[in-house]
Amino acid sequence: MRFHSLAVLTIVVAPMLALGPASARPWKPTPEALAQDYSTIVDSREPHRAILLYWASAPGIRNARATSSVDREGVELLDRYVLIGVADAQISSGGTFTFAEISAPGVSANGTALKFLPPADLPPVVAGGLIAIQSVFAKSLGQLGAGIHWFSYDAGGFRACGSGRLSLAYGGETYTYEAPIPGCPTI
Repeated sequence: MRFHSLAVLTIVVAPMLALGPASARPWKPTPEALAQDYSTIVDSREPHRAILLYWASAPGIRNARATSSVDREGVELLDRYVLIGVADAQISSGGTFTFAEISAPGVSANGTALKFLPPADLPPVVAGGLIAIQSVFAKSLGQLGAGIHWFSYDAGGFRACGSGRLSLAYGGETYTYEAPIPGCPTI
């Protein structure tokens, strides 16, 4: 599958998502690990409720600077599209999750709304990548991974390793990412 690099990303990120905010700081993190850590937001709300957001960004792909065509295609894809995962979970005292229905969050770059791409309008490579992400997250994180909803947006001129701010409006909160994100190549 042309989207092999994004599948690898999800395998690497899944354990980080399961640990959440109580995880230890990484020792000698790779640029990819820095990007993956920065791309994950966990908002612990009222008792037993958590909102998880994940931005699948180009710097978070393992071997993103490699020369293989598969890795390059994944990086180029994540420079053209913003892929966001959202889970809004109620957690029972027994440890089971109940997920809220989620509509596409409002996403903007530098104050300009990004165009949401409904699943029917996605290019085949993006649709295939989202299927791969959903599958890997569901298999590696079980019920939590299956509860993550994925959304695609046209990135316009915004890039994770560029400059500016990516904002996600969800659940009465605006979550932000500053670019360039950690893990971007330095010149």
